[in-house]
Amino acid sequence: MMRLIWLMLILFSWPALPAQDLYDVDHSLAFAQYLYKSGEYRLAAEEYERVAFLKPGDLGLRLQLVAAYQRAGAFAQAQARAEATAPPLTMSPGLAALYGRILIQQDALGEARRFLRQTDSLPQAERLLLLTTTELLDQRWPQADSLLRSQPTHSGAPWDSFRTLTDEGLALKRKSPVLAIGLSTVVPGLGKAYAGYWKDGLFSLLFTGISAWQAYRGFSRNGPRNAYAWVYTGLAAGFYLGNLYGSGKAASRRNRQNQHDLRHRVERSLPSLF
Repeated sequence: MMRLIWLMLILFSWPALPAQDLYDVDHSLAFAQYLYKSGEYRLAAEEYERVAFLKPGDLGLRLQLVAAYQRAGAFAQAQARAEATAPPLTMSPGLAALYGRILIQQDALGEARRFLRQTDSLPQAERLLLLTTTELLDQRWPQADSLLRSQPTHSGAPWDSFRTLTDEGLALKRKSPVLAIGLSTVVPGLGKAYAGYWKDGLFSLLFTGISAWQAYRGFSRNGPRNAYAWVYTGLAAGFYLGNLYGSGKAASRRNRQNQHDLRHRVERSLPSLF
């Protein structure tokens, strides 16, 4: 439908065109560029595919094709078209920069890191930007800090936010599951409180403590044959063991949450780069 509208506009704008082939390379390229500028990236990619087939040696056209797929979020296709244009380490600067971004957007951070370190096509500033982005997304804070310190003159967006996030990442303290379990061994619920889950810790302390107190009360009043006391002993033991297991899990969950929050903040600082 979009192609039909475009062709109708051409027909009405240039009456002399009927003698021309509206499906030739020039008109198809103009249509692809129109789609791209209109934000119809998937349709633009399909049209660029057609033009690239007609002009297989046009590297600029291949770059536009890769960019259309990247903008459309079709990263696997964008990567495949980029690699079909040239081997990664021999790509032109424009294609190499786009290829590095595509790898990062696919979360292929290890592959992106290797490519960015090995390629000679990128200017130093572009390489530093993409490498720092890769290390931040991978939460390799010491490596990101080293890269930022290597170019202290860069300032403004996104460098200021990169430095802030790196400092926070370096200062982030991991919660130890072993320590959390150890704390809850001494005082039920203390490990969960250490992980930041105070309410869960308080509930563990109350349930374990009340069950243990009821068991003690039953044994004190009626001796070891009291069924009531044994039921509460079982409950107390269950709550206590669950408290130990839950404390270790709470520490791990807190670590994942902290990492997720920081990763999300890194991603929010990147849209202008992609």
